[in-house]
This record gives sequence, structure tokens and C-alpha cells, in this order.
Amino acid sequence: MNLRKLGLLLLVTCLFFSLSCSKKDIAETRLLLTRDEVTEGEFPSNLTPIDAVKRYVIAQFTRNTEELRLAISKDLSEKMGVEFYPPSFGISSPWVEQAEILQQNGASTNKWRYVVKYRMANSQGLVGTKTEYVEVIEINKKYYVDNITTKI
Repeated sequence: MNLRKLGLLLLVTCLFFSLSCSKKDIAETRLLLTRDEVTEGEFPSNLTPIDAVKRYVIAQFTRNTEELRLAISKDLSEKMGVEFYPPSFGISSPWVEQAEILQQNGASTNKWRYVVKYRMANSQGLVGTKTEYVEVIEINKKYYVDNITTKI
């Protein structure tokens, strides 16, 4: 196979792949949020799967239970109930200092799965890490966190 045919095959393959994937499939695969960035920014909407996860994570930083409720599905909110918003949610220590969001899969499963790794701190400095597995679903053209676990 000559170089021209190989180049054409590569171009056609790339075009076919890009047309078969929606914009929602090609989301950010890694995102790092820090306390300084989050406290100065706004909460994202739920227009993309990553926005729903960002809203959920930023609510963890700011301890904003109203935004937390807006980030999750109604079913998850009802299922988790009061236990999802423990009294410790408003206590100052420990707090989220940094969060890393990693995408595991995309729309081919009709669910978007993310790993969120938190670095927790208190007045003495970093005190540990916490990992959550977050699933996002689409409801009426908006995206909501629908499942949160600490194990796969």
C-alpha cells in the first residue's frame, strides 16, 4: 500500500470516527479543581455530563446543599434522603482542598461514569483522600448525578 492510500485511509477513518461520536461522548477526560478556583467561580449548569459532575463536586467544596440537590437526580435525592446531607456537611473541618475528576466511559452506555478523587485538609494541612464513583444520566436533555458509591 502506498503512502497516498494509507493517508486517505487514515483520513476516512478519522472522519468516520468523528461523525459517529457525538459532542457529548468527547468530554474532558481529566479535570483538576482547587479550592481557590472553585470559590471564585460560578456553579455550572447541567447541560453536559461533566457539568453535572462539576456542580456536584463544587457543592462539596462550598458545602452548598442547594447546589448539591440541583446536581443530583430526584430519584437519588429521594433514595439518599436526609442521610445524604449529614449534619457534618456544614462543619468546617475537614474540607475539600482539591478534586480530580476522571471520566471512565461515555454515552455508548447511556450513562457517564466518573471517578472523583478528593484531597481533604484541615487547619494543620492535608489529612487524607477520598474517592467516589459518580454516574450521570440524562433526564429531559439535562444531566444529573444518579449514583454515588465509594466502590466499583
